[in-house]
Amino acid sequence: MNVFKQWIIKSNPEKVKKFCRKTSTLTLFFSSIIVVVSSLVLYVGPPTHVANFSDSRAAGLGKCPWSAVHIMVGLLFVVAMFFHIYFNWKSMLAYMSNSKRNPMPLSKPLVVSLVLTAYVCMAALLGFRR
Repeated sequence: MNVFKQWIIKSNPEKVKKFCRKTSTLTLFFSSIIVVVSSLVLYVGPPTHVANFSDSRAAGLGKCPWSAVHIMVGLLFVVAMFFHIYFNWKSMLAYMSNSKRNPMPLSKPLVVSLVLTAYVCMAALLGFRR
């Protein structure tokens, strides 16, 4: 850890920012893969009350270890997401705008992504009502 602190102190601030941008993006990418895989394993596997009394395993892990991996890597994903947004804020604003003259109108990609996200959330919530 000492070497890392010395590197940050001696380095050019632009180099540090570029390093942090790359690190947050790659962490987001790798953690998203693990979250997707663990989500599929937990979804396809038996329910918890069955898994606790059976010897169901996926890749050598039971339901509890898969849940732990899913939760912890999901938290890492959220932290990396905040860093990614922080280091790429100008790009995010550029994606959301139509042009340089109108900095924040509702662009088509922004509206489509918001509608898609809202639709998936509502479908999930309405699907679990009983």
